[in-house]
Amino acid sequence: MNMLTPSTQAILLLTSYFSENRVKNIIPLSAEEWGGFAQWLHKHNLKPESLLEEGIETLLKDWSDESITITRLQALLERGGALALAMEKWQRAGIWVITRTSPLYPQQLKKRLQNISPALLYGIGNPKLLNKQSLGVESIQESSQEISSLFWKAGREIANDGYILVTDEVNKSAIKGALENGGNSIVFVANNLLQKSLNGAYREALIQNDLVLVSSYYPESVLSSNNALETSRYIQAHATSMVRVVPKSKNPPIQLSLFDNDTQEFTDLFFNFFISQLQYIPNDTFKPKELEILFSLKSSQITTWLEEAQERKIIKRLEGRVKRYQLVE
Repeated sequence: MNMLTPSTQAILLLTSYFSENRVKNIIPLSAEEWGGFAQWLHKHNLKPESLLEEGIETLLKDWSDESITITRLQALLERGGALALAMEKWQRAGIWVITRTSPLYPQQLKKRLQNISPALLYGIGNPKLLNKQSLGVESIQESSQEISSLFWKAGREIANDGYILVTDEVNKSAIKGALENGGNSIVFVANNLLQKSLNGAYREALIQNDLVLVSSYYPESVLSSNNALETSRYIQAHATSMVRVVPKSKNPPIQLSLFDNDTQEFTDLFFNFFISQLQYIPNDTFKPKELEILFSLKSSQITTWLEEAQERKIIKRLEGRVKRYQLVE
């Protein structure tokens, strides 16, 4: 992972910053800009590494763009010294970098975002986790022990069901819940991956290959609102489904519901988590209709899960004409 191919070098030079001491008027290409330029290169049988050779004006004689000028491209490509210094520093910390053409790049992310997927991903930890089936957990500030406990249980259930947890660094309880129960986690980082890689809380999981920290921003970047928003978009694009936070007026103050990112529907992938949430229902008993409203799920889905729970003796139906259920103690 430490050796940079000529293609990766070219893409780094064109799309990445290397420090906060930025040179005025030298602005790397955005994901959208790189996507369009990369398409043009491919159409004209050119590769990124071709731009490292002399005679870029000749290679790009048919290229025309008011924003991505040849002068801008040349200035970016002339930063080889800064790239070498930055990579030496980052690699000493164990940071690797992959491009969209790498087999390690998350295919789900590339499939969903296509040309606006990040040109580069920086990471530390086990990159092989990036292409395993994952469930994302929407992140909020954990303002109470009750909310922290709920997210820890979400991480535990994801691990128990054999999925990879994908979330951001704010969601510490969900990450902890997954890792403490034999699971794996992908954590998208919105800024300063270099500093986050030194966090002692992650050290053991990184050593055991149970965790990967990944970022689309160069490893010493500062936090911005745009970074945070884009990171949230990347988590949703990466995950098969998202565990979404739904505010409530009663305790607990939130509920978590599973949402499929492809079908845009709530799914049945999360039976165990559904069952774990029943303990938060105010009364000791519950009706199917109440669960439909509580979990925002179709009646057919609720019926399927209740039938399975009965067969597994997790719940029992109470006597009476009206269907009412209770957790088995």
